[in-house]
Formats: sequence, C-alpha cells, structure tokens
Amino acid sequence: NLRINYKKRITFIFRKNIIKILRSY
Repeated sequence: NLRINYKKRITFIFRKNIIKILRSY
C-alpha cells in the first residue's frame, strides 16, 4: 500500500512538471 501511494505521488508530481514545461514553451 505504501509503495503504491509513493508511486502515485511521484506520477502526480511528474505530470505537474510536464504540464509546467509544456506551458513554458
């Protein structure tokens, strides 16, 4: 359960960063 939560959190942050980069361009 902890590992799944951790992965979910990383994916969420990763998505946020991608959106930020896309908006930057």
